[in-house]
Amino acid sequence: MPHVDVMITNGGYGGVQYALSHGVPLIVAGETSDKAEIAARVEFCGAGIDLGTATPTVRALRAGFDRIRDQDRYRTAARRLAREIRSAAPLDSIAATLERIVAADALNRSARTGSAGAPDPLNG
Repeated sequence: MPHVDVMITNGGYGGVQYALSHGVPLIVAGETSDKAEIAARVEFCGAGIDLGTATPTVRALRAGFDRIRDQDRYRTAARRLAREIRSAAPLDSIAATLERIVAADALNRSARTGSAGAPDPLNG
């Protein structure tokens, strides 16, 4: 992927994530499932072009490629996202969220038990 200038994709999450993790700008042509949403997000963040169709013409593909090739802002945005992806620690974020949930649950349970530690018969 590091040797790819532009990736043309149907907007599937895995392919988009893979390209962006390598700083590769995208041309997205997808309408089914979540693909239209992903295509819109790629364009919104500046890392590519949403062609707005699942069946683009050769002319639309060529125009999209030329735009990305000629305007460095797409590659700059894709590289910015690649840095953000590399710096993300999703497992740490998940673990921290679970720890907060467990702590909040323990606090709620403790508050319901009253001062003597016996369960409150009205609140379980």
